[in-house]
Amino acid sequence: MNALKHDPLSIVLTEMIRFGGEDVREYRKMHRQLIALFLPQDLHQSACVTELAEGWWQKVRALRAPAWEGFRRDRVHEAEERIEQGLASLIDLLRLDSRKWRYDLEVALGGFFNSLAELRILIETHLEVVNQTAQEFDAPVELGAKEGHYIIGDTNRGYV
Repeated sequence: MNALKHDPLSIVLTEMIRFGGEDVREYRKMHRQLIALFLPQDLHQSACVTELAEGWWQKVRALRAPAWEGFRRDRVHEAEERIEQGLASLIDLLRLDSRKWRYDLEVALGGFFNSLAELRILIETHLEVVNQTAQEFDAPVELGAKEGHYIIGDTNRGYV
């Protein structure tokens, strides 16, 4: 909990959320859920988890935004790309740490994944604020087959 309070990136985002009239407790709860899921072991991993929390918060904001002419869809897509980039970075760090990152995540999430998109969706089902917001605004979490998505089992990317 202290790491969350003293993380400079988290402090800045928390103030931005408070200034925007949003509920800081929702962000903090989601951030704590991600910390519990990934168990960051150093500053780099903690920064990646904070980046993921910011990405998911960006998605929550996009889902809550007015749905004019594809604006919401584009913003959600941007947030999902940011999240998947953050997941790729964190996975690289976890692999360097030689932890059983994939097994640990699959056990914690209760499911299997083969791509960053599948991992993102699996995590979103466990993040209450993302799940609730998607349901409130009738925007179900879906897995879209998009070009350029990394397959986690792909040895060329090293995510085995």
